[in-house]
Order: sequence, then C-alpha cells, then structure tokens
Amino acid sequence: ILEYTVTELLQAGEIVFLTAFGVEGCILLKILADLRDSAKIARGKSITIANLDTGYQFKETLDLKAKLEERYGFVINMIQPSLSVAEQDAKHGIDLYKTDPDQCCYMRKLVPLANLLQGKYAWITSIRRDQTEHRANAKAFEYDSKFKLGKINPLIHWSKSDVWKFIHENKIPYNTLLDHGYDSIG
Repeated sequence: ILEYTVTELLQAGEIVFLTAFGVEGCILLKILADLRDSAKIARGKSITIANLDTGYQFKETLDLKAKLEERYGFVINMIQPSLSVAEQDAKHGIDLYKTDPDQCCYMRKLVPLANLLQGKYAWITSIRRDQTEHRANAKAFEYDSKFKLGKINPLIHWSKSDVWKFIHENKIPYNTLLDHGYDSIG
C-alpha cells in the first residue's frame, strides 16, 4: 500500500503523512525511509511528514521525534494551532481541555489539520481496523469526505501483535511511555 502510494499516487499530487508518534507511525516512518533509500519514491517528490503539536506533548514524545528524525533523516513538521497554550488559557480559561474538551480539540487539532490538508491530494494515516469499531470498516484507500482528499491507511490489515512484532524485529524506536502503562501518547 505504501509502495504504491509513493511510486504512483505521489505523482498525482502532494501527500501528507500525519503521525502522532504512536508505534504505527514509527513503523510507517521506517518503511518510508526504506522506500526513499531504495529510490522507490517518485523522482523529485517527497511526502510532507507532520505532527499536530497541541502544546501538550510529553517530553518523551518530543525526544522520540528527535530520535526518529535523526535515525531516518526526515524533517517532521510540527503543526501548531493559531493560539499558544498561554494565549488560549487567557482567552478561554485555564485547562480548556478539561472544561470543554471538544472546543479544545477543535482549536488545537481539527483546525490545524484542516489547514495542513487543504489543497493536498491525499494523507496517510496510521490507523488499523482492530483499533476501534469505527475503524473496523476502513479501507486501504478511501475518500475522506470531511477533508475532501484521499485517505491512505497502509496498516489497515495489521493487528496489534503484527505491530509489536515489527517494532521489535526492526529495532524501531518508540515512545517509552508505552512501557510505563500509557495506552496512548498522541
């Protein structure tokens, strides 16, 4: 799925890979690096790699970003909302994520994501079918009607076990918070 994306679809338009630095995102960065190094990516093309920097990222997450950039030679763009956390606190009250999580998510994630994806051909996600009931019917290649572009889900058929096996077999760096009981670090 990812090889077809970088050899064929990338020629049709700009593609964004959005990672929250979960284990699936770390896997996709490794595979993208392998495809780049084997010259599979369409000549003169590149995929924009980005993270939605909400301003609430753990230190371990930012450390992982630096480690992944160094290991795979990518620049991971940190996409930030229009207001800093301090500006948001001043305008909407402290800890909006507690008092109105939907509004906080809208301002810190959805608006920056919509801006990032505007005018792009497609975006690559790290979702798997077995993660949620909503994702159970996802396809490898879909049209994202919300953002009005293609949506590519390369790991859609992978299981959690597949993910961890690949992580360990390929010695891929991942967020150490997962070893300390965190279910998610995105």
